[in-house]
Amino acid sequence: MKLPLTFLFAILLFQSLNAQERLTVEDPEIRFSYELPAGWVTKDDGYYHIASPIAEEAAEHISITYFSQAVPDFKDFFEGFVEIQLPSQLTNYQIRGQGKSRIDGEEAYWVSYTHSNSENPKVNYACIQYLYPKFGQAFYLTYTAAPAIYADGLAAAQSAIWSFQAEAK
Repeated sequence: MKLPLTFLFAILLFQSLNAQERLTVEDPEIRFSYELPAGWVTKDDGYYHIASPIAEEAAEHISITYFSQAVPDFKDFFEGFVEIQLPSQLTNYQIRGQGKSRIDGEEAYWVSYTHSNSENPKVNYACIQYLYPKFGQAFYLTYTAAPAIYADGLAAAQSAIWSFQAEAK
């Protein structure tokens, strides 16, 4: 009987170590929440909400922000973002893919891309960025990682992003 109890304890311990918590963030006009990957930490500078597996988010992180951006055609807005805004802001920007998804019950557009650090072009990043409109806001949810660890963290990051929910206060 000792083996089954030990096995059950191991399963429960594994589940508790890998459990995600639903994190709620209160902003002046909007409340949002998402499933924070187990072991990740957060910080908020009032402009970006950052979640990462370590306190220093440079190697891997999710960033969340939103802007008042009521646009009649969000698809056109997204295309301008991908084709004009990102290339003008990022060094060595290269699109890897793009498409549509659903986040928070809304149609979301995503783009996967790589770019270099503008201050040190030898430092590269891989990103997937989701944009979607809600409450007259454009929500930007981005996973960024060093290319060597991007694939390893992508599933946890997308799970967190896909669990995102926002509500107006």
